[in-house]
Amino acid sequence: MLNVRTRIDHLLSLRIPATRGSLLLVATLLFSIPMEAQKSGLLVDLTTPQSRGQDGLGVPGFSVGGIEDSPVDDHKYEMSLRVEIVRSSVDKSGDFILQVEIQNIGQTAIELPVSRKASDVERKSGSFRRELFFTVRPTATESRLPNVVGVTVGSHAVPHSLVRLESLQSFRVLLRVEARWVKNSLPKNGKEIRVEVTCGELALKDDSYFIESTAKNVISRNTTVLGFNDNLSTPTVSEP
Repeated sequence: MLNVRTRIDHLLSLRIPATRGSLLLVATLLFSIPMEAQKSGLLVDLTTPQSRGQDGLGVPGFSVGGIEDSPVDDHKYEMSLRVEIVRSSVDKSGDFILQVEIQNIGQTAIELPVSRKASDVERKSGSFRRELFFTVRPTATESRLPNVVGVTVGSHAVPHSLVRLESLQSFRVLLRVEARWVKNSLPKNGKEIRVEVTCGELALKDDSYFIESTAKNVISRNTTVLGFNDNLSTPTVSEP
């Protein structure tokens, strides 16, 4: 059975890589809203292994046609989010750990999935079934598809699986970027790459394991440089 990240990787491979359209929308909103962040205090750690039995049900079907057909729909919904890389560090294994802030920049409250219990959400019918996924991708245009580094799920039918963010409120996630992936993504004779974080979302049907709609990806307003100095991992984060 495919785990959650593998399933999202598969779905991403069927689509055209994300553009910066959603980033332009965020930039427009930034000029019209006072950006005084109010942290919810929630920190979701996506760096640890998935709990046993919570890998999910496999690749979901599309609401129209199957996986081998065209993408879900061309009318993706907008997420009023700002994504920012707050901190970049290295753990004992040499992998990179990114702390990313997700902020509601809309004028009304929103709900976002924050649980890792994929099987619970996908097996149980209910309203507002969502899967939020985070990817990292080198900013170079020749780079390959994004690398999925974290997935959260949520539903009104599963207690404590969603977080409500009021306007300008935010929460943070911890993401693991494997050093091996960074090394494989380095340009020829290069020692570092600059990456951005992308946040996307899938909306599942209430009563079946099919994708009803997808959100436009939101790209982080800043980047982080991941590299190696004498074979030691060295991260730095750029200003927004």
